[in-house]
Amino acid sequence: MKNKSILTNILLASCILVLFFGCAITEEGKLIDRYQQAKSSHLGRAFTKNFRKEIKKFPNPSNRLQMSALKYDSSNIKYINNPSIDAQIYAVKKDSSNIQYLYNASEEVQLAAIKEDSNAIIYIMKPTEKVSLLSANGPYSSSGTSWIPKPSQEVQLACVKRNGNEIRNIKNPSETIQLTAVKSYSRSLEFIKNPTKKVQEAAIRASYSSDAYIYRYITNSDNNIKKMAIAKNYNSIRYMKSPSTELQLFAVVQREEAIKYIAHPSEEVILKYEKLYKKKYHKPKVISKKQKGDLIFRSGLNIIFIQDPTL
Repeated sequence: MKNKSILTNILLASCILVLFFGCAITEEGKLIDRYQQAKSSHLGRAFTKNFRKEIKKFPNPSNRLQMSALKYDSSNIKYINNPSIDAQIYAVKKDSSNIQYLYNASEEVQLAAIKEDSNAIIYIMKPTEKVSLLSANGPYSSSGTSWIPKPSQEVQLACVKRNGNEIRNIKNPSETIQLTAVKSYSRSLEFIKNPTKKVQEAAIRASYSSDAYIYRYITNSDNNIKKMAIAKNYNSIRYMKSPSTELQLFAVVQREEAIKYIAHPSEEVILKYEKLYKKKYHKPKVISKKQKGDLIFRSGLNIIFIQDPTL
């Protein structure tokens, strides 16, 4: 009798489970059918709005239901409880920004998103080293180190190789990173605090001869570095505070026009200029700070015609 009672309970429990899962499957089937109808009839927003409520009823929706939802609109991944790996990969391949809805995405899913768009790193909370490197080396990546928490030396290197200005987002970059950055883009020297002599020399070598912009960031007092800068671009002397007579002479010997960028040339420099170029030195007209500001306001290019551009 006891065994009969146990058997009856087991059969009853089995019937309840079958009934429960049968209903769930039936409900899923109905929702899938409605999805397919909505897709073919372009019901659009109205259906999607109802779907958000309905799919949340399923704590563990079948893969078939998940894929039906995503084929209609890949952003529906955000409404699916416990999406499968297949569903996650499908969603990020359709639109890499969908990874923002996957808070604990596996490396496999992260990589799938980055392969679609290197800039998808901005949506990944905890990118792995492999994912970070793939993003940094991406052909169209523009997100860089600012979106990667605590980037490793290798990731930093990859970022500054692609864009030297990425060094501004790196705390306490090593000399190797600094050198790579200025070689990639000489103007990135602007974002390096207290660059070493070696880094400043590398920036000068990497700069265009017509670009005097970086020379305002040459802080080393070593005359050899300053001469190196003047030799690359005589215009750079205008960014040097109170250049010595030695530097003034070096600049004037390089180019006749260099004297225009020396605020107060010494007598020795003026004599050298007149002897070398067989012409009289005429002191440039002094213009006020307001006039300088007006000239620069009209066109930033006017700065090249102002002897002392500081305001």
